[in-house]
Amino acid sequence: MPLKIFSSKIFRGKRERMLTEMNASTHSLEQLVGPLNDVEKKFAPKKLYVAGQLPIPLPSPRVAVIGSRKASPQGLYAASNITKTLTQHKVVVVSGLAEGIDTMAHKVAIEEGGHTIAVLGTPLDQVYPRRNLQLQEIIMRHHLVISQFPIGYPVQPKNFVIRNRTMALISNASIIVEAGDGSGSLHQGWEALRLGRPLFICSTIMHDPSLKWPKKMEMYGAMELRDPEEVLELIPCRERILEVVSGEMNLSQLEFGALLTYAPRGDSQEIKDSRDVMYALKQDRFVGAPPILMSEYLSKIMKQKMDALPFASFFQPNTILVPVPKSSLMQPNTLWVPERIATALVKAGIGNEVASCLIRAKPVPKSALCTPSERPIAAQHYESMSVQKSLSKPNEILLVDDVVTRGATLLGAANRLADAFPQSHIRAFAAMRTISNPNQFKKVYDPCIGTIDLTEYGDSFRTP
Repeated sequence: MPLKIFSSKIFRGKRERMLTEMNASTHSLEQLVGPLNDVEKKFAPKKLYVAGQLPIPLPSPRVAVIGSRKASPQGLYAASNITKTLTQHKVVVVSGLAEGIDTMAHKVAIEEGGHTIAVLGTPLDQVYPRRNLQLQEIIMRHHLVISQFPIGYPVQPKNFVIRNRTMALISNASIIVEAGDGSGSLHQGWEALRLGRPLFICSTIMHDPSLKWPKKMEMYGAMELRDPEEVLELIPCRERILEVVSGEMNLSQLEFGALLTYAPRGDSQEIKDSRDVMYALKQDRFVGAPPILMSEYLSKIMKQKMDALPFASFFQPNTILVPVPKSSLMQPNTLWVPERIATALVKAGIGNEVASCLIRAKPVPKSALCTPSERPIAAQHYESMSVQKSLSKPNEILLVDDVVTRGATLLGAANRLADAFPQSHIRAFAAMRTISNPNQFKKVYDPCIGTIDLTEYGDSFRTP
């Protein structure tokens, strides 16, 4: 069905005059938000057409508040409440100027004396929906409107999907307030996760049994939003910036051990079972009879079989277990499986203590949502991590992770720890390792030790 696009008379006339009247200019995305990595460049538009008064580069932090066009009263109230909180903390509110949630976010940001950015699915000289003509004019004159579509570009439904990807790039975090299973907001949600940016989903829809997408996104790192102030913990703030010390990775090989294996491809029953185990591990589900958490089940098995495990020497009485941080910035009180595994091991008498000293100072793209060529390499993980607190001269440090694939995260984390504790012996343990070739898969329980090596091209290579 064709979109009913409106062209206001204030936009008519020669293009040069129009651009001047709107204080419009053309920029690259990097001019607006700073340098982009390879993953961010994948869907980044080459040019952006901008009209408004906000400075370039754009002020931060910037948070997108998005959702359904046909919003419920509860959804509109939630959008208003979230926007008020963000505006009170000097956060720039980003949205798509659509009906419903988007319109509420823009209006409340303006009413509260804050700043807002509208990212359009039309050229700057078009208005959609028509009823937002006046709102678009206000944002153009006093805030900022951005479009990646040049004047005269035909408006098509696919433009709004493309717009959502760009909005995810512009925003430091995204909040989905309300959305059905077919909502365009989901495109932005998946893009935010692919980029490693925080994605929040309001509690009211996170637990809606009629919706499938919230729980699926949660599996890939989306977080439930119970209180708008929770967002403030995970967005850039000058008062909370953690300095990541730049340097070079000096550790080119890391010893690792793994207890279980799974294969992402293959149709045998045992391979399918391995994937079920992996899902249980990633979510720390209850398993067995009587049911116990997967993390506790693993520690129980390791305690029973420790003497026969090839990596038994990794767990010395003085070994400090350091959980590997998530690819996204951590929200307090959310599921952190490596920490749960480390805690269960120490509780079972395996290792000395858990030290959650390694944190993600800036997010990296989530590997599960990237093509192989886009997955972060060890150097990117190294540069994104910081050691938050000191340990008292640890002799043995063991990194703990849930699943190891290529080993880039573990190798980057080990190098960051080696900077802080150069005298320590650092090794790694993953509860499960990935077997890419299903023909090489043997069985789920397949303990091993091996190495993760840094190649001359910067990639990591795990053996076995």
